[in-house]
Amino acid sequence: EIGVRELGELAASVSLAGGHGARIKQSLTAKSDALRASQAAELEQAAEQQTEKMIVPVVVMILGLVLFIAFGAVSAITNNGSSTFRPASEPVPAVTAN
Repeated sequence: EIGVRELGELAASVSLAGGHGARIKQSLTAKSDALRASQAAELEQAAEQQTEKMIVPVVVMILGLVLFIAFGAVSAITNNGSSTFRPASEPVPAVTAN
């Protein structure tokens, strides 16, 4: 009557158990176990869908980190290992051996 499928199934189980003289407690326990398993499966499916949606942002973030680190490495290699910043207009001082 109220549109909740699980409650309709529960009412049918209880009426069947009561009509055949079976124990209602066992019927309710079995039905509750089945409902818990069904809800757990639905939650697990929803969690897996959310995990699949997170793959793209994680890949983009990792790619950005790799590019950031690679830029620093390439910059250090092309600057002869120098990590100090010198504007292009200033001449690089010559190293003299004594």
